Formats: sequence, structure tokens, C-alpha cells
Amino acid sequence: MSFALPLASRRLLDAALFVSEAGLAAAAACLQEQALLCGQAQLYLVQQKRQLLQDCLQRLTALEAELPALLAD
Repeated sequence: MSFALPLASRRLLDAALFVSEAGLAAAAACLQEQALLCGQAQLYLVQQKRQLLQDCLQRLTALEAELPALLAD
């Protein structure tokens, strides 16, 4: 997990830049927020703050569910 979350954050930022260049600002903002949440999740994982980690992952899941509609615009 200590490798996956930082990598996911970097790839989400790459994706945000890509969709931003395509003119999909809302989708880019969603991807940027997901990247931030991956970074926060990494912090909570290392600090063993399980409830904060769970909350963070739930928010990440909700954003992921919103993304297809934002990309369709």
C-alpha cells in the first residue's frame, strides 16, 4: 500500500492535466481531488489513523463514481 497510494496520486495528477487540456475542467478538478485524497490516505495509513483512512477512502470511492459523468460532458 505504501507504494500504491503515492503512485496513484501521481497518475491521477497526470490524468487531471490530460483532461484539463481536453477542456474538461470539472473532471480535472475531480481527478485532482482524488490525487489529494490518495496523499491523505497514505498519511493516515502511516499514522495508523484507521477511521480517517476509512473516511478518506469512502470519499475517494464517491469521487470515482462521479467521474464517468464528468468525462462524458
